[in-house]
Amino acid sequence: MRRPGRLTGSLASRRTAAAIGVVAALILAPFAGDRLRSAALGILPPVEAAPPAVVLRSTEVGAEGPTPTPIGLQGLQRATEPGCCVLTGWLADSSSILVLAEPKPDTAAALMAVALAGGPRTVVWERPGSLSPDGALALERAGDRVRLTRRSDGRSWTIANAGREPRVSPSGTLVAWDSVSKGIPHPDVREHALWVAEITGTKARKLATVIGGCLVGWAEGEAAVIVTGRISATGQEGIWAIALDGSAPRLLHQVHRPRDPVVSPSGGWLAFYAAFTGDIGQNGLWVLRTDGTSLSKVTPFGAYRWRAEGRLLLIPMTEALSPTLFEVDPAAGRAVQLTDPQRTSLPISNSDWLVSPDGKRVAFTSWVDRAIWVLTLPTP
Repeated sequence: MRRPGRLTGSLASRRTAAAIGVVAALILAPFAGDRLRSAALGILPPVEAAPPAVVLRSTEVGAEGPTPTPIGLQGLQRATEPGCCVLTGWLADSSSILVLAEPKPDTAAALMAVALAGGPRTVVWERPGSLSPDGALALERAGDRVRLTRRSDGRSWTIANAGREPRVSPSGTLVAWDSVSKGIPHPDVREHALWVAEITGTKARKLATVIGGCLVGWAEGEAAVIVTGRISATGQEGIWAIALDGSAPRLLHQVHRPRDPVVSPSGGWLAFYAAFTGDIGQNGLWVLRTDGTSLSKVTPFGAYRWRAEGRLLLIPMTEALSPTLFEVDPAAGRAVQLTDPQRTSLPISNSDWLVSPDGKRVAFTSWVDRAIWVLTLPTP
């Protein structure tokens, strides 16, 4: 039950990867090399670059020459045997990766932990599911509801949310979800009702309705949620902050169809990309402060994940067989190369890679042997 597609989290990664792959292939096919250029497609009218109060920056990966990988600070280990399981996440303490696997032959799949220190896999949850950010709750779909179970004592309850993915707040005290209108097939006019409740499902209330967008995650110290779309049928489209106190929604950035939005661990930043906007300046990868004060464009385009608050990991899309991993600091407008493809191979399959909660490691599925590997990241 993780975003998008996700009873478990890895399904979301695959769905997101497919979307990125299709769009990126269309955008980048005519170009070569690490530096990307834009082409005006003329499909839609131009949109505003940013609200007037926003400070606009640009970060070009490798523009000042790559920073060499620190010697002795990297380690690459194989965590599982080939083809054994599906990567879904990490334990909250970053000691183990979470996978979907069969504990025994001819048994149902279960959520299991694979300790980086070694040893046998352990069952975390006996059925496919996911964990809350702090690991205290197990989440699984139960028909048109979601079931939450406290792992410490086994107490469970359900929330009527049409089976949608619940977004547990970082503190574990609140939960948000969006309920999608039925009978409206086109995503641009589909309505998403935004709901928030106590973690037990009590005091549920509707915050707002967005059109043609989705719920992204928590921000502003759990005082608001971030969404995409339009607040009204004829309103502006973009990225919005919806406060829990009932105050008016705030437009953080006007943009057509922001894609694959990912909020940072503490909710202070949002990474997303735009394509086919009709304005070549709007296309590409962007990083936005969720208070609306800063907007940074990152080039070249690539796959991205948050390492920590304000620190974005980026694998640029190039023709190289082995990718290179960078860390981007959007506030400072700089990027540091973390891996050297001549020394460290990263055969990541279908964008199937996840950063540990402490930001020190990356787990990925290899397209070479279908095993899950873990890379220890250097500190710039």
